[in-house]
Amino acid sequence: MADDILRLDHADFAMRNWHGDEPGRPPLGSAAHKRLFCRMLLETHNPYKPAVIAWPKLAPEALHRITSLPI
Repeated sequence: MADDILRLDHADFAMRNWHGDEPGRPPLGSAAHKRLFCRMLLETHNPYKPAVIAWPKLAPEALHRITSLPI
């Protein structure tokens, strides 16, 4: 579980601090924009892991329903 939390923290940091290696801002809708956008999605993907989320206090049945969603 600690490894999962570390991975999630790393993924969260990577997503919030990602920068492309191409200089400047590409024009919206251009091939460079599409390339950077797709690369960002691939490099910062953070899989949904409901078992390691710090959920608020919930009834056991409600917590099970949320953490067992097949997403």
